[in-house]
Parts: sequence; structure tokens; C-alpha cells
Amino acid sequence: MDGYVSKNDVIPLKELFDEMLSSVRKDVKREGITFTCNLVGSAKRNLVVCHPTKGIDCDYQLILQSNKNGLNESEIKRLFRLSFDRHRPTGFSPCEDSTSALTMRKKDAKHSKILYSFDIVILQDMNGVPKIIRRTSEGEYVWNQLRSMADFQQRFSMISNSDMWDELRRRYYNKKVKQMNGETDKKSFQLLNETVNEVISLFYK
Repeated sequence: MDGYVSKNDVIPLKELFDEMLSSVRKDVKREGITFTCNLVGSAKRNLVVCHPTKGIDCDYQLILQSNKNGLNESEIKRLFRLSFDRHRPTGFSPCEDSTSALTMRKKDAKHSKILYSFDIVILQDMNGVPKIIRRTSEGEYVWNQLRSMADFQQRFSMISNSDMWDELRRRYYNKKVKQMNGETDKKSFQLLNETVNEVISLFYK
């Protein structure tokens, strides 16, 4: 059945990712790359939705801190993809390199349904402007400006009572179901940002 997943059910998945990430850090550091990592979107705020065939997903942002060897966008994406593939947990698929994210999935071997997935994007702050590595329709990798979400936490804090929280959970859940059914390619943190704006507009007229 569809529904929100308890915080305790998500903790083991976070721990699994953190263990893998420790090895990835060592790999990319040898190539001059250092980074910080943020869990974003629904998993960070106890809003994880489980789909009956697409499971539980956690979204992560890797923010580059240094690139001592001057690797270009394609080289950076490839370096991370190969490293995550090398250290992926048992049962997880190799990374799928989509337009912006690296996605790893674990499926139920018997029913071929997705149990868990990690979506990983690579960002860099360029003179105060957040940019994300994206693949163009021509197959080239470029830094694209990411919409600033610097004020998101302030807006999220405006969800200040149970009625607002219930409305946010209802709207976000509906958006996640559409995402899982392939009706939108937006990431979870984008959907949450939209939902927060909608709830604020509804209650702060």
C-alpha cells in the first residue's frame, strides 16, 4: 500500500549510503576532488513516500569543495559514477546516468519491483551561484545554474501548525505519486519546494 514511511525504516538506508560514501570520498580524493554531502528533500524531513513497485528513494547532493586537477564536467560525473559502482551495496544496480542524477536501485529479485533507490546530483558553488552537472540533449556535460533554494528553510519553518502540516503532507504525497508514475521528472526536493510554496500561499493570504 502507498503511504509515508516511518523514520526508523529510513535510517538503515541512510546508514548504507553513508558507508558507501566513505569509500567514494577516498576514491575521488586521489583524483583531487573533495566534497560535502547533503541529504535533501523528503528523506531529510520525514516525508518519504513508499510506492508499491518503486519503493523508497533518498536524494543526495554532493557539493564540490575542490577540484585540484581541473577535471571537466564529464570527467567529474564519470569519476563519481565509477566509484559508486565500485562500492555499491550488495543487490544494488550500477548507476544509471540520467540528465542530472546518478541513480542506484535495489530490486526484489522475485518480483522485479524496486525496493530502494538513491538519487545523487553533483553541485558546485560558483561565485555564490549554485550550479549542477547536467547532460544536454547533444550528450555533453555542462554546469547549469540551479534555482537558488537559500530561503527554503525559512519558508519551511512557516509550516507552523497541524493544519498546515497535514495539507503539506497531502499535497506532497500527491506530487510524489505522479513522479513515481512518470508524470513528472522533477526530483523530490523540487516537489517539496513547490508544495511548501503552495501551502504558504493557501494559509497566508
